[in-house]
Formats: sequence, C-alpha cells, structure tokens
Amino acid sequence: MRPSTTDHDAAGNLLADGLGNTFTWDANEMISSSNGTNYYYDAEGDRVGKSGSAPTDTIYFGGRPVARLAGGAWTDLIYGAGGLLAEVPGTQTGAPLYRMTDPLGSSVGTLSSTGALSGSIQDYAPFGELFNGSSTTDPYKFTGKERDAESGNDYFGARYYASTAGRWLSPDPIFGEANRVLDPQQWNMYAYARNNPLSITDPSGMDFNLKCSDGDPMTCNSGYQGQYVYNYDSNQFEFERTKVTMNDLTDPSAGYKDQFGEQYTGTFDQDKGVSFTNTTTGVTSSHSQFINGSDPTQLIGAPGSAFAGMKANFFDACGSSSSCQGRFTLYGTKDQFQIMESTLQKQGKFKTLVDGLSFAHPFNTDQWKGGGPNNNYVHMIKAPGYHMDGHFEGSTDAGLHAFGTIKDLFDGAAFGERGKLIPGNDY
Repeated sequence: MRPSTTDHDAAGNLLADGLGNTFTWDANEMISSSNGTNYYYDAEGDRVGKSGSAPTDTIYFGGRPVARLAGGAWTDLIYGAGGLLAEVPGTQTGAPLYRMTDPLGSSVGTLSSTGALSGSIQDYAPFGELFNGSSTTDPYKFTGKERDAESGNDYFGARYYASTAGRWLSPDPIFGEANRVLDPQQWNMYAYARNNPLSITDPSGMDFNLKCSDGDPMTCNSGYQGQYVYNYDSNQFEFERTKVTMNDLTDPSAGYKDQFGEQYTGTFDQDKGVSFTNTTTGVTSSHSQFINGSDPTQLIGAPGSAFAGMKANFFDACGSSSSCQGRFTLYGTKDQFQIMESTLQKQGKFKTLVDGLSFAHPFNTDQWKGGGPNNNYVHMIKAPGYHMDGHFEGSTDAGLHAFGTIKDLFDGAAFGERGKLIPGNDY
C-alpha cells in the first residue's frame, strides 16, 4: 500500500505518511517520537532507548536492541557475528527461540530448541513489505534491520526506512558527489538501493579500486570492477570492489595483486592516470581510484609519457573521489623533470591565482597541467627537492570537477589538503 497523503518539514523529513503515522524530528534529523513512542540517541547518533506506554520498553547497546519488555517480562536478545541469533523470552528462564534468515539477511521466522517452527514463515516483497501478517518476537525484519511495531518503519542507524513505500523517511544526509551526477538513480535522495532492492553497498578496500564503464553487471557496479561474494557476517551477497595493492610495499617492479588472486602490472601517465593490466587476461583498467586511508602505493611512469621512468608515491585521494582520483609525490632526476615540464603546459600566474581560490592549492608556486580531453587531467605543483606534488582530477569534465571542488570547500577537505602541501621555489 502506498501513502495517499504525505507532509514534510523544511529539511525534507517526513511528518505524516498517509497511513496514520506521524513523526517529530530532533535537531540531528532523527525521529524523536512517533505515535506516542519516544526515541533516544547518544552523542554518536546511535539509538540508545525507546519508550512507549512503559517507562522504558527497549534497551539498546551499540545501536541495536539487547532487551525488550513484552508481556510484563524482559526478553534478552543474543547476537553472534552474523547478527541476532536467539531470544530468551519471558522471565529469562524460558526456552530460547532461534532466528532464521534468507540470503538478504531478512528474518523469515524463529525455531524452538527442538527445531519446531515458532509462528509462521515471513515472506517479503522486493522492498521489504511483509506478504503476510504473521507475527514473531524477532524485532528484526527486512535485511535484518529492526522494525518498529508502532510505525512499521525500519531503523537503519543513519535513517529510517518505510518498506510500504520503498523509500526513506528523510533525505540522504551525504552531500552530492560527482558520481551522483553521472548516476541518475542516485538523484532521488529518498530512493532505497538505487530502486533495486537487491543492490548491496560494497565494503571499503585498500590502495586502488579499478574503474569500468560497461560489461557484465555482475562484475561492473556503479563504475567499479568487482565481484559478488557471500558475506557470512551479514548472510547476504555483496558486491565487493576489486582492490589492488603492491606485492612488495618497497618495490613497484614486483607487481600488484587483488583480493581475488589476480596479478597485475601497473603504471601511470598524464592521459589515463593510474593503469593496471591483468597479467592473465591482458585487460587494462585506467583512471583507477586511490582509496583514502589505505597504504601508500608506488608506481613507475609509463614509457613515452610525461613521467617516463619517474616514481610516484600515491598516498591520498584529496579528501574525496569527486575532486581527484589520486594524489602523489613525484620523484625523478633533473632531466626527467625537464621532460615533464616541456610535455605538460605551465600555468600562467592568473590561472594559478584562480586555482588558489579553491583553498586546496597554493597561490604562488609554479604549476603545470596536461592530459585528458581538456588538457587538465593531471595537475603538478612544485615542491622542494627533485620531486613535485601532483594529482589526477576526479573528472576531466570541467563542470563535474568544479562540483567536486565546491563540495570539498564546503566540507573542509580543501583546507586539509592545502595543509598537506609542501610548496617550494627550487629543485
């Protein structure tokens, strides 16, 4: 059933869903009460309490319920690595009930200690709405998230979700990124899982993610290469991006590997950024994305490029992938730097000043740009000694790059990047 009448506040938070549910919101854009039930949160934003007719009818730890008041007695909830395992009902001396889940982690029923089904099997529509009205004491429903009995909505931690509408009750709190502009399914700030309830958020990785533009959707998801793997902790298949790291952290000539057992050679140039070639298939993936917080990765410049024979130590993603694909310190001889300077285009003082307005770049050091369709894909900035500070832009499209730069300016990433820069006047 879809809501017929809805209302939102100025921040876009749902006030009434047309199904009889009403909501009030706190200053952190989280529901503070609904239909006579109050919700309480800690400083981290995790729910720590929930109360209705009783002073406290649910106790939380780490954002998930650990005890519930039902029928005048407390029920303990027992967890394992994969989520909720069992419930000890009544006076805490009753027989436990064991939880069953489907491949998405949704609760489908509970079993007694003898293996008998307690209640009936629960079936779900694609967006999580129950097909039947069967009841279970298990508080988790769709994808293992807690469903509030008073509203029928699911608590996901950062937001609340209405399975009846397949939509979030509040807009996405994450500021728009350049990749959203290229992915229309992400323009709707209330849509669940890009309107595909089987899509899974991938885990973070290390070093570089490999880009892709088309092909098999099982190996190319949201512009990144990877594979669907079964996560035994969440009891569901998840798309895991390919993550490439060095075989030897001190020697780039030793090659690179991914978590799936594939081997690669790697290089970088001014037109394709960082490229990795699979030694088995011969397929090359360019414009690879460095992952913030991962280990530094060393690569050698491609023969014939502006960086031929030079070594780059990649260590950062400039705060976000929307502004750059990888930041690096470039090392080489004086002759190699002279070749680089003659290949790239030196910026005039006015352009350098304009770039400085991003607050991520200095105003008064020599800078070079080049590569890509607009000749501005790589950006080099002089630093002391026989090295330079450089980065590959997050997009070769000027509009998308400007979008990412504005984002970094507002969220403070630009100031942080400038603090990492070491400007200088001489080699």
